[in-house]
Amino acid sequence: MGPSSLPGGIWYLHRMKRAGSREAAMKRLSFKIRGMDCAEEIGALRRAVGPLVGGEEHLDFDLLDGKMTVSVADDADLAPAIREAVARAGMTAVPCDLPD
Repeated sequence: MGPSSLPGGIWYLHRMKRAGSREAAMKRLSFKIRGMDCAEEIGALRRAVGPLVGGEEHLDFDLLDGKMTVSVADDADLAPAIREAVARAGMTAVPCDLPD
């Protein structure tokens, strides 16, 4: 069953239900990205960081606040590799806390 067969938000709920425990075992890392100020830079970050974290669907960007949030497995220690990938894209990633 694909997105075209389910209306609107139902596809998202269906996907979350199928993912089950895999989603429960994820944590979110947030980074302030210095140098990210346009869509082209977000594209560069998607290409650089996406493969490290299992795909671009695990990345969220807030261009106005200059933040990137990454969903990774609870047991993964990817922060150093993510910072390196961001540096290779020509920007700087500074870890920041997510709001409660």
